[in-house]
Amino acid sequence: MGETSNGLRSYVYLRIHGFETHHQVTQHLGLEPTQAWNLGDPYMEGKVPRLQTRACGRWSVGDQRFSPVDENEQLDALIACLLPYQARLQTTPPSWMKSLVIVHETDSCNADMLITVAEVAFAAAISADFQLDVYSLPLESTP
Repeated sequence: MGETSNGLRSYVYLRIHGFETHHQVTQHLGLEPTQAWNLGDPYMEGKVPRLQTRACGRWSVGDQRFSPVDENEQLDALIACLLPYQARLQTTPPSWMKSLVIVHETDSCNADMLITVAEVAFAAAISADFQLDVYSLPLESTP
């Protein structure tokens, strides 16, 4: 996992939920998801893995691994990939909730992010919210 010069790591993705099956989203958009699951799908999780069921469905597209690339560059690249699907994203059923998610991890107490007017305009055009997940981690001590 890489870091930018200010100790930041981040990733961004488009998330949709509120559908009956994630296949509906794929069919409507004509776009394959990076990740998708339905309400009630089983999965393994925990320190001692145990079988659980999904509390909600999720369809998402975007690289959900930490990257050394600035989150604005990642968001702009994601938006560029989504532009051909903008008209379809604008015509999703009202029950489908869309979010542009930015996960931002930093070792600084001053975690700042800039969301540009163009990024806000795209989110507004497709009726998507922004979800900002900011994690401030303690600095590692050096000898």
